[in-house]
Amino acid sequence: MRRVTPFNSSFDAALVRDSYKKVLEREHHLARLFYEKLFAKHPELQSFFSATPAVRAHQEKMFAMMLVAIMDRIDDSPWIDQEMAQLGAKHRRFQLTDANYHDFGVAFLETIAHVAGADFTHDVERAWRGAWDMLTAAMKKAHG
Repeated sequence: MRRVTPFNSSFDAALVRDSYKKVLEREHHLARLFYEKLFAKHPELQSFFSATPAVRAHQEKMFAMMLVAIMDRIDDSPWIDQEMAQLGAKHRRFQLTDANYHDFGVAFLETIAHVAGADFTHDVERAWRGAWDMLTAAMKKAHG
């Protein structure tokens, strides 16, 4: 798999939405796969999550549900700003750093790339990077 490059701020919402749909058709447990990849690369980040299997499963479900909601409204800036601000406020207690956001983003995009395979073109990658930047910027506003 190719190396993940730095994030950017512009993106094609339709391309992100379409690629997400294809990814979900191939991998129904995307959130679980994401966390497996994240913790394999950054075991220190496990401390942000419960070690209890039932709670971890609930966290995966919440993440998956949020992804679906985001994909449904990814081109609705006011909704994204509001929801990501609320999500950022909920995550404020973890005192996440820019490096944490970056590590989460890299693991997420690597997960998408892994599942998408050859469909993870440079245009798709660029679109996902822009979407991730937009989402995390909106979350970080709540840390203000």
